[in-house]
Amino acid sequence: MPAPRPPRQRGLIDHLASQAAAKPVNSGVSLNKYYACAQLLLRQAACYEKAGVEEQEYVMLMRFASLMLETIPKHKDFNAKDPQHLQLKQRRTEHQRN
Repeated sequence: MPAPRPPRQRGLIDHLASQAAAKPVNSGVSLNKYYACAQLLLRQAACYEKAGVEEQEYVMLMRFASLMLETIPKHKDFNAKDPQHLQLKQRRTEHQRN
């Protein structure tokens, strides 16, 4: 069983997670704009990973997850079988393997 995290580290994780809070959907913004934002978040996460900046990589991946799981599915034009949506889910899986 892993040792409990010290309070300071737990506070850091809470702080980083708060930077990725879910945003309300704006159906006036096209779904393609949301997908472009999701792609950008993955690119930024990859850059931070390469630079060894784990905290910012974590924030970008949390924002990506929030966008894909909480915001985009509430958009009026959302379709879970949309090729763009499926492609982004695949890219996220590829990022996890690296």
